[in-house]
Amino acid sequence: MITGLDHLVLITRDIDAGVAAYEALFGRPPLGRSEHAGAANAFFALGNCGLELIAPSGEGPMADRAHQEPSDHQ
Repeated sequence: MITGLDHLVLITRDIDAGVAAYEALFGRPPLGRSEHAGAANAFFALGNCGLELIAPSGEGPMADRAHQEPSDHQ
């Protein structure tokens, strides 16, 4: 049984398009954006929960994982 949730992570192919869509939905920009280990990230705070967008960016372990099909994730 789930009793709490810190944040959700969504993988997108295009971080800028994802950020633009959620900015429009939430009516505010993300709290922050970063790039590391082959991934670009953006984080939105949503009251008692958060939403993190991740997209491949360059090369690295995160880019490799983001390029996998959903059925390949473990």
